[in-house]
Amino acid sequence: MHPISSLNARLPSKVSKKYCSSSIDRLKSPICLTGLEVIKTMNDALTEYELKEVVNYSEVYFIGDHKSKIHGSLRELNWGYDDNDANYKVLIGDHLAYRYEILSMLGKGSFGQVFKCLDYKTSEQVAVKILKNKAKFHKQGEVEISILKTLNEADNGDLSIVRMIRYFTFRCHICIVFELLSLSVYDFLRKNHYRGFAMQAVKEVAVKMLGALKLMREKEIVHGDLKPENILFISENTWGVKIIDYGSGCFQSKQIYTYIQSRFYRCPEVMLGMKYTPSIDMWSFGCIIVEMVRGYPLFPGKNEEDLMGRIIEILGSPPRDLIINSPRLEIFFDKSGTPLPYFDSKGHLRPPGCNPLRYLLPSNEDFYNFIHKCLEWDPLQRLTPSDALIHDWIAKN
Repeated sequence: MHPISSLNARLPSKVSKKYCSSSIDRLKSPICLTGLEVIKTMNDALTEYELKEVVNYSEVYFIGDHKSKIHGSLRELNWGYDDNDANYKVLIGDHLAYRYEILSMLGKGSFGQVFKCLDYKTSEQVAVKILKNKAKFHKQGEVEISILKTLNEADNGDLSIVRMIRYFTFRCHICIVFELLSLSVYDFLRKNHYRGFAMQAVKEVAVKMLGALKLMREKEIVHGDLKPENILFISENTWGVKIIDYGSGCFQSKQIYTYIQSRFYRCPEVMLGMKYTPSIDMWSFGCIIVEMVRGYPLFPGKNEEDLMGRIIEILGSPPRDLIINSPRLEIFFDKSGTPLPYFDSKGHLRPPGCNPLRYLLPSNEDFYNFIHKCLEWDPLQRLTPSDALIHDWIAKN
């Protein structure tokens, strides 16, 4: 693996060979060639496809290892660069847009993949999200970029919104470059054998998250997928966090999906197919805070019916007027709005409210009240980020 300058035999005479290492400390003065210069000086380091592609780039910083490349083919999907699920075929050590070296995979999901990369222009390590090459992901990628622009422009750097550095399209895939962060809340719990955080640490994380959620609410933005995996620590030495992955998000006035949120953190109105607002994120937030304290999820539903049963078991039955007009009412309730019988994994009937929230939390009245208000059935009665920031559990001490 090498920066553009590391092909010693083909270095332009004006380029000093002292920059021929790929180590970060040698990249303080990045070397940039045009695509035409690359073709003239090192054309045998590129594939046939890249020889045609690189001429469109005015800045080339890194071309990757010739052994770590896919040789494009007209007979395959997107010249052979896509797999059968429309993911970009990534080889570690290859380049992205002739600027980034792909170092390792950070994660993958229904949207695509995220990789740790080295930016040869800035000498910084970054996270690059590569979306699938499908129309719906192109559309959602544009929405995600718009959301991030809106939030980053309004954030002076103090709020817990992940920073989008730039974005581009490469080989038909939208790529979004982010600052590189540390472990997720979920990773921390897993490494700690699912033992909960100290209450003061939970409170510090909650305050950071609420600052971000307050801004989202002001901008009428719904995140739509808050969960421990999407809350990342800035570093291993701080309780500061940032919220990532706005790929399921939307502006409230331009909702794309009717069904969002990861199951354990999905609120009742989404399950019931009803209109939703930024209040759905406060439900997920409440679930995350409880999980940070307990070490494991509050509502670990195996499926939708099980999830609703667990919610009713802990919170009791919802007000009839909230659910009676739901298009999905009869999945969870009878026609009158009475919950369908719920049996646990051992076949025991679990009536509404039989496992009260109060007894599942530490004996701290302020904390119980805080979580109870985050998990209100009625979204209009649910705690807002602004109110949460002045709640006694947050404000005391």
